Amino acid sequence: MPLQMVRGAAERHEGVVVAEDALRAGDPRRLGGYRIERRLGEGGQGVVYLGVSETGRKVAIKVVRRPLVSGDASAFLREITAARQVAEFCTAAVLDTALDHDPPYIVSSTSTGRRSSR
Repeated sequence: MPLQMVRGAAERHEGVVVAEDALRAGDPRRLGGYRIERRLGEGGQGVVYLGVSETGRKVAIKVVRRPLVSGDASAFLREITAARQVAEFCTAAVLDTALDHDPPYIVSSTSTGRRSSR
C-alpha cells in the first residue's frame, strides 16, 4: 500500500517521493538506539519516520501497526527475512527490527544515507 502524502517538503525514500512533516503529539522521539527527526509518511502498515542512529546514519523507521505483527507474525517475519536477502541497489536494506518492542518497528536504509551533522 502506498504511503499517504503529508504536508512539507518532499524527500526520496525507497525510490518514492514522500513529503516530510514535523513530529506530532504521540509520535515517539526515540526508538531503541534511534533518534526520531520527523515523519516521512503513513500507510496501511504504519508510520514511517526519518531517524538517526547512534553513529549518525540517517535511517527510515517504520512503526508497524500492532495487528500486522500479532495477526500472522510468522508471515511477517518471512517477509523481513526475504527483504534482508535483496541486494541494496534493488531496495532499501533492512538494518534492524524490533518486533517485540512496543511499538514494533523496522529500520531500513534511506536513499540519502548521509550522516547527521548534529
